Amino acid sequence: MAKEDGGKKKAGKGAKKLVKAVTPARNLGRRDLSLAVMNCVPWLYFRLQAEGQEIGAVNAQRGGTWGMLNSVITQGPQTVPQLARARPVSRQHIQKLANEMVAEGLIRFVPNPAHKRSQLIEATPKGLDAYSRMNASLGELAEQLGEGFSKEELFMAASVLERMRAKLAERQGGGAPGALPVPLAAE
Repeated sequence: MAKEDGGKKKAGKGAKKLVKAVTPARNLGRRDLSLAVMNCVPWLYFRLQAEGQEIGAVNAQRGGTWGMLNSVITQGPQTVPQLARARPVSRQHIQKLANEMVAEGLIRFVPNPAHKRSQLIEATPKGLDAYSRMNASLGELAEQLGEGFSKEELFMAASVLERMRAKLAERQGGGAPGALPVPLAAE
């Protein structure tokens, strides 16, 4: 059970046992180590999603408020089909999320000079402000989660996950560009 101490959660004995149980042994082969990485990703995803709900970056009912804002702010205005292909999720899922975010004033539909019917989505000033606040909270979380790891360890973890993402995108015929805020480069 997690304990509160000055606003920070501390891992209890159960969490420490779980970490020890899923930490791969150095003598495992490439296949088993790849499986260890793949097994950690969903667990990490759902824990990050729960943290995201606490800071408003993820809505419990619909998912990625931050993800939608991140896409249209960092990569420019996009259509619903473009956003869906990049995830990959259904166009209907993105359309529903977009409609809800329009109702909240976070994004808006604007004319698309390349297509009459498929409008572009862009962030509103309210969306830019919300994105800025979410990024500040996510930055604090990243700082806390990164404690105890060297820059090299974090670089290696990000590099491995990015390369796995790219391989899957290639196998599946495309997908989202790298989710990293900046390209990885050795310092």
